[in-house]
Amino acid sequence: MRFLSSYCVALLFLMLASLQLDAQRFYKPYHLFTIRDGLAKQRVRAFLEDSRGYIWIGTNGGLTRFDGRSLQAYTSQQGFTGKPVYSILEAPDSAIWYRSGKFVYRFDGSTESELPVTAEFWQAQPPYLWPLITLNIASMLGARFPEIDTLSEGYAHITDTAGAAIIIDWQKRLCYRILDHCTTTALPPDFPRSGITDPMQKFLICQDNYYTWTEKGLQCVAMYLPGSDSAIVLHRLAPAIFHYYDFTKKKYWYRDGSTYRRIDLSSLHFNRLDRIVLDRQRRIHIATDEGYAVMYPDGPEHVELPQVDYPWSVQPDGKGGVYIGSRLNGIVLLSPGKAQQVRYPLPPNESEHQVFPGKLHGPDGALLFGGYKGFYHLEGGKAELFHLGEPIEALCWDAARQRYLVAGQQIYCVNPSLDKVLQTISLPPKLLQEAGLSDLDVAADGSIWATGRGGILHLQPIQRCCY
Repeated sequence: MRFLSSYCVALLFLMLASLQLDAQRFYKPYHLFTIRDGLAKQRVRAFLEDSRGYIWIGTNGGLTRFDGRSLQAYTSQQGFTGKPVYSILEAPDSAIWYRSGKFVYRFDGSTESELPVTAEFWQAQPPYLWPLITLNIASMLGARFPEIDTLSEGYAHITDTAGAAIIIDWQKRLCYRILDHCTTTALPPDFPRSGITDPMQKFLICQDNYYTWTEKGLQCVAMYLPGSDSAIVLHRLAPAIFHYYDFTKKKYWYRDGSTYRRIDLSSLHFNRLDRIVLDRQRRIHIATDEGYAVMYPDGPEHVELPQVDYPWSVQPDGKGGVYIGSRLNGIVLLSPGKAQQVRYPLPPNESEHQVFPGKLHGPDGALLFGGYKGFYHLEGGKAELFHLGEPIEALCWDAARQRYLVAGQQIYCVNPSLDKVLQTISLPPKLLQEAGLSDLDVAADGSIWATGRGGILHLQPIQRCCY
C-alpha cells in the first residue's frame, strides 16, 4: 500500500489538473520514504549507486538498499551493527564497504564483517577506497608513500575518474596524485587557497566553484554565477549536482547535458536537507532528517496545491471530487469547478493525529483513512478518530462477514457501526519489523492476506472471528 499510495498521489495530481483552482503551480514529482517504508532510520547521511544500479543509503541506524521500488533495511534487528553510516563505497568484488565512526565494514549481500583498520591492510587497497579512512590517510599510507607522511592538517582528499587519490595539502600548496605511485606537483599561483570536499569525494568546492582532476590537472569544471544566480558547465567532468550554500539557504542544480537546471525544492517541506545525488537513471536522491526522498526531474508535470501540506493519500468521492489525506491539514475535499476546498479538521494535538495512506470507502458511503493513533471515520462533515493507540495504514472491508479489517502491529476486526473492536489477530514479529502492515485484503474464500516489511502472511478463515 505504501507504493500504491505514491501512485495514487500521482493520479491525484493528474486528476486535479482539470480542476479550476486559483492557487496552483507546477513542480516535479517526488516520493518520501520513511521508516514506515523500510528505511533503517529517518536521518540519512550517505548515498552510493553501485554497479548494478542499486542505491545504498547510509542512515543513523545502518544501511538501507533501494531497488527503484522498495527499501530493504539492514539493521541491528537482522544481526547487523546498525550503527550510523557516514560514507559508502563499492569494492572491486562488488561488495559494499562503509564507514561507521572509526570502523569500516564490508557487506557482501548477506554477511557484514568488520575490516581491519591497519596500515598493512589499507596499503593493499585501491586508492578509490581510501576515502573511508580519510582522517588517518597519512598514518596509514605514509610508509608506502613517504611524500604524504607529513601532510599538513586540513588537507583535502578526492578520487578522480581513473580511481587515483588526489590529495591537496593547502598549507604546503602541493597536490599529490596516487595510483600505482605518487606524483607531486605544485598548485598554480592562482589556485584557491582553501576548499572542502564534496560528499561524494569527487570534487573540491572552492569559492563556490567545483574543481577536479582533468587531463590538464586540477581544473575548475563548474562555476556559480552570482549575478544570474545560476551554475554553468565548464568541462565534461562537471558534477551531476551543483550545490551552492549562501548561509541563508541552499540552492541546487542538476546537470542536463551541457547546462544546469535549477532543482525546485519549494514543495519539499523538510526541516533539514543534507545531500542530493543524481543517479544514472536521472532520479534525484535526497537525504533529509525526516527520511529519504526520490525526485523525478524527467517525469510528468504535476499540479501542486500549496495550501495542502504533506498530501499522503487520495480517494475519489464518486462525484468528480477528490479527498486528500494531509499530514498537517487533516482531510481535504476538492470539488470540480470550485476554487475553494472543504477541510475536515482532525482532533487537536497534531503530534498524535496524522493521516496515513490507508483509506477505504465503507459500505454506507463513509470514508476511512489510516491515522497515527488509529483510523479516521469521515461522515456528515466530521472526522472522528477510532482510537487504537498505534498507526493504522492497512484497511479493507470483508463484505461476506460484514466487518472492517484494519491493521498496524496486529489486525483488528471492527463492526460495521465503527464503535467496537470484535476481535484482534496477533501477527508474527518477523512480518512486522517495527513498521506494521502495509496492505491487507480478504480473498473470496474468506482468508486474509497481509503484507509487511518482513514478508507476506496468509491467514485461513476463522469461523468465529468478528460475528
